Amino acid sequence: KVIALLPTNTEIKYDAYRTEGQYTWLRQPRANNQYGYLVGRANGQDWGTFKVAPVTNHVTKPTTNTVKPANKPSQPVHVNTNNNVNNNWTKQNGVFITGGAINLRTGASTNSKVIALLPTNTEIKYDAYRTEGQYTWLRQPRANGQYGYLVGRDNGRAWGTFKAGSAVATKPATNNKPAQKPATNNSDWTKQNGVFITGGAINLRTGASTNSKVIALLPTNTEIKYDAYRTTGQYTWLRQPRANGQYGYLVGRNNGNAWGTFKAGSAAASKPATNNKPAQNTNKPSQPVHTNTSNNVNSNWTKQNGVFITGGAINLRTGASTNSKVIALLPTNTEIKYDAYRTTGQYTWLRQPRANGQYGYLVGRNDGNAWGTFKAGSAKATTPVVRQNTQKVVATTNNNATWTKQNGTFITGGAINLRTGASTKSPIIETLPINTVIKYDAYYRAGKYVWLRQPRANGQYGYLVGRLNNQAWGTYR
Repeated sequence: KVIALLPTNTEIKYDAYRTEGQYTWLRQPRANNQYGYLVGRANGQDWGTFKVAPVTNHVTKPTTNTVKPANKPSQPVHVNTNNNVNNNWTKQNGVFITGGAINLRTGASTNSKVIALLPTNTEIKYDAYRTEGQYTWLRQPRANGQYGYLVGRDNGRAWGTFKAGSAVATKPATNNKPAQKPATNNSDWTKQNGVFITGGAINLRTGASTNSKVIALLPTNTEIKYDAYRTTGQYTWLRQPRANGQYGYLVGRNNGNAWGTFKAGSAAASKPATNNKPAQNTNKPSQPVHTNTSNNVNSNWTKQNGVFITGGAINLRTGASTNSKVIALLPTNTEIKYDAYRTTGQYTWLRQPRANGQYGYLVGRNDGNAWGTFKAGSAKATTPVVRQNTQKVVATTNNNATWTKQNGTFITGGAINLRTGASTKSPIIETLPINTVIKYDAYYRAGKYVWLRQPRANGQYGYLVGRLNNQAWGTYR
């Protein structure tokens, strides 16, 4: 079982190692005489760096079956998988800023092992570059004379920004690097200076095509300044000026429906013409229209002004249907003001007023079970009733009378689900990350699991597994 995913550069103290097949495992002491285990080598290749420690009394290095591992822990060996580390590289000291998530590898090949996934805007210092097929690779010096390799260009197109004036040597020649500008033809774009606010997560790409490389995923409510637009098929693309004369492209409309809000008065040029932009009938870009996909926006809704606090991650949608488009994923403990509710099948939907007369819709209850907390005293009308009005969620597969009272603190040893009942079939309230401190008031044994009960607001409870087959899933304080 995975206890945790250790990120790059995590420092692990181990007390023993063992080679089993292709892997050399390291043993990490943990609380309560437990251990964690991780791979330190695969086929003799280090999966990280063994920190050199002072040797006391010249103690002999650890052995496995009296045979030392292929590489001593204190002397990691760089394994090159493409035999081109020092051949045909052009020296250049420069700085590259990633324009999207890019893999850093042990060799200049897409088949080489990934050292780390570099997030957007990571600043990389490189000392040489080389073009191999469609890719221009950059070489990053690392510790102990090792190197990391990443793609800086693909078919001549930069995957980020080369910092001005950073190179000591001459810039890569024409045949060794692509042009800075994307391949998109900008001649048939309509000029317009405007501001667009994303209504959901939208990809920013290197060209005006869904096949173009993604530079970044723009989160909801990102403000984008664009200088031109163009309609291609069902999409209207917006062009965002970026550094070094490059552009980013994102969808502003799909079949005439705005994917966000066009800021009023932001355009210096005339509004896009009907044939050149997704039409909103007669609605201007600054007056987006709410598209309802469930045909139930104003019919059969019960008026109620209230506040709902999400008990887990819940989708906010364009209509009161699970088939409607997702506007945003609301995280746990998001406070939502709603003005009406409606029950359709198993779900009770809440309606959230938004800008420009639009609405967002989210599930407040499922089969009568609240998916969060309805703030006391916030409603002017009665609380929604769905078959049963249960503000208190009771474990679905056990009676709380069978619980053993115990006030304690539990620290999660890995990611663990917090549920509405003491059953793996109960709905998940949220996933608790590693090292989350949980105060519980009782525990319950059900088969191979020992469940802990966490008191929550309004007399409700959350339930999580504390042990599996008597093995603790964390630390009991």
